[in-house]
Amino acid sequence: MVEAGTFWVPSLIFLRSLLELGYAEEFDVTRAQYDHIRAMLPVAQSAGVRILIGDDYSGVFRDVMEDDPLDHQVGNYGREFAYYGQIDGLSPADVLSWGTRNAGQLLMDPPARVGVIEPGALADLIIVDGDPIDDLTLLARPDEALRVVIRDGVPVIDRLGDRTTERPAAELGSLLAR
Repeated sequence: MVEAGTFWVPSLIFLRSLLELGYAEEFDVTRAQYDHIRAMLPVAQSAGVRILIGDDYSGVFRDVMEDDPLDHQVGNYGREFAYYGQIDGLSPADVLSWGTRNAGQLLMDPPARVGVIEPGALADLIIVDGDPIDDLTLLARPDEALRVVIRDGVPVIDRLGDRTTERPAAELGSLLAR
């Protein structure tokens, strides 16, 4: 996978949901398969496979689960970061790279400088209240934790308000553009 430049979207939450709902047998999914894929994630990460957050199952269990973990409305993808961050052998920084650097590399044609904050890189950035390395669940609570979204170097969400000790989002955007 590394040599071929393959990206991997493991979609483990879909498999977990099938198992929890009792649908796994109908789709030829076993607990052993789920456990094997889960165990392979740290191995693949260590080998340099570019893993991605996400899937294409959004809302598939909306009518049969009270809180469908795959119902990817705004903020719900953040739950995936927290889920994968609990897997032994994966660090929060590893998992964050799946939704930042790796996703950016896949989506850019030709590849651009993504997943870094430095001159010449693409200026898309979010600012949250807290440290996602310490608490990946911040990304699943956008109403509570999301403060700024900068897209193409321009602030599109600014919830910093009139804080005097912090720079306004417009200043943050200009700093990133340097």
